[in-house]
Amino acid sequence: MTAPSDGVGVGGILALSAAVLAVWYWISGLQARERAALVAAETCRAQGLQFLDDTVALQRLSIGRTPGGRLAWHRTYRFEYSETGVSRAQGFVLMLGAAVQSVGLASTEDPGAGPQRRH
Repeated sequence: MTAPSDGVGVGGILALSAAVLAVWYWISGLQARERAALVAAETCRAQGLQFLDDTVALQRLSIGRTPGGRLAWHRTYRFEYSETGVSRAQGFVLMLGAAVQSVGLASTEDPGAGPQRRH
């Protein structure tokens, strides 16, 4: 007959590890979203545009590598802005980890030209 164990088993360790990873992912996502919203607002302000809804939306999530070779979340956030307050246009913020890779705005000079990138 075996004695019941008083310690945490492998299942408990795995459950705790999964919970820690979930909390880490959630917190890093909130921080990245806040940073993307700040960058989008600053870009709009610098261009004389209105940052609409004061928010960004996660459009794409993947894993990428930083210049140092570390794995990091590669996130694309979408936001809307307006020149006139009436029409809406979309922009984006690309992030790798906590670093902003680029910010793009729809071209206002030529409607068929696609987004302008700002670094």
